[in-house]
Amino acid sequence: MNAFLWMMKLPAGYWLAAGLLGLTVGLWRRRWVPALLAAWAFYVFSLAVLSRSGQPEAQYMLRLFWSYENWPEGWEQIVANVAVFVPLGFLLGLLTGWKGVLAGAGFSLLIELLQLLLRRGVFEFDDLFHNTLGALIGVSLAVLLLRLKKRRD
Repeated sequence: MNAFLWMMKLPAGYWLAAGLLGLTVGLWRRRWVPALLAAWAFYVFSLAVLSRSGQPEAQYMLRLFWSYENWPEGWEQIVANVAVFVPLGFLLGLLTGWKGVLAGAGFSLLIELLQLLLRRGVFEFDDLFHNTLGALIGVSLAVLLLRLKKRRD
């Protein structure tokens, strides 16, 4: 299945839960960046862990860049793994600056470990790398935006 369509085909209940979580955090904290971050993090968590069915045994791939052996067929999954973490990285960057890259990598590691322990996906170093790359891109955009805003003010 097209990776981008897969990202969007999350059941409506997950979208609703992510939106309600973001709204709740926004109303509670009265800050919308943490609210959007909570909603997007829940969306990513739902996509990668909650919406998947369990497997009989844990699966893992510990060889880095193995997904490139499937090129060009596997490019969509690689791009999707980067793309889904760009908004997360952007929001983390707005809140924490460059520390957001570490937070994004940590969140990706948490997801991969949960996939392994709950047997709901494949623990892959490639996913960890691509998710962290997406977070780095997002944080870089946020830091650039904050610097441009500071320079303008």
